[in-house]
Amino acid sequence: MAKKVVLHIHTSCSVDSIMDKYLLLMMCKIRRIDCLAITDHNEVVNALSWREFLQLHGVNVIVGEEIFTNQGEIIGLFLEKKIASGMTVQETLDAIDQQNGVIYVPHPYDLSRKRTVLEYSALMEFKDRVQLIEVHNGRNRSKQYTLEQKRIGEQVGAVPVVGEDAHCFFELGRNYLVLPDFYDKRSFLCAISTPLAIHTSESMNIAHFVTKCVRAYKMAKEGRYNELYRAIKKKIRAYKYGAGNQSQ
Repeated sequence: MAKKVVLHIHTSCSVDSIMDKYLLLMMCKIRRIDCLAITDHNEVVNALSWREFLQLHGVNVIVGEEIFTNQGEIIGLFLEKKIASGMTVQETLDAIDQQNGVIYVPHPYDLSRKRTVLEYSALMEFKDRVQLIEVHNGRNRSKQYTLEQKRIGEQVGAVPVVGEDAHCFFELGRNYLVLPDFYDKRSFLCAISTPLAIHTSESMNIAHFVTKCVRAYKMAKEGRYNELYRAIKKKIRAYKYGAGNQSQ
């Protein structure tokens, strides 16, 4: 039996999402999603603790983590323990391998979030270890990003996938794969190499705005006012610089 699978989603464990398990389940039922890869930023708590709840309601969960390395982000799938952020790329890949996980590179090209994109030099250095790579990300602000992601994906030679990268409930189910049935890591890798269908959608601008608001709200709630001030100041400076360029 075929499965509708959504890869790369975020929940309230991520600094820029407030997605709870009930909203997540509701959208899975509305969009008829059979399997989710929950990949919070530098955390696996919700993926692990929500797995049984979602499975009881017919939605399988792949536990993952979007890990910030010293050269950008890498996703590990089929994990059971959190992997520390801030390590080198090699240390992070080794940590995923130690859990017999799947190494997955998200958004290998995106000019709007350079800090989180895995550096090209590191990607090329370790390309033989990469098993999955996004050739479309649901938060791509430009079609050019998808074209570049596809080009880089071909250079790497890993299995191409689409990532939802949903942070808001209304984004969920817009970018997905339909795969042959699978039941573990090995059968998943076999299924994802021969997808029955792939569906992609353009980014929703409102989702980016909501994410910024959520990040600011969490900073304020946690008393991180200096960090919030710096973030706002940086945005204002970037806006003024951009507006100045446009007027020239």
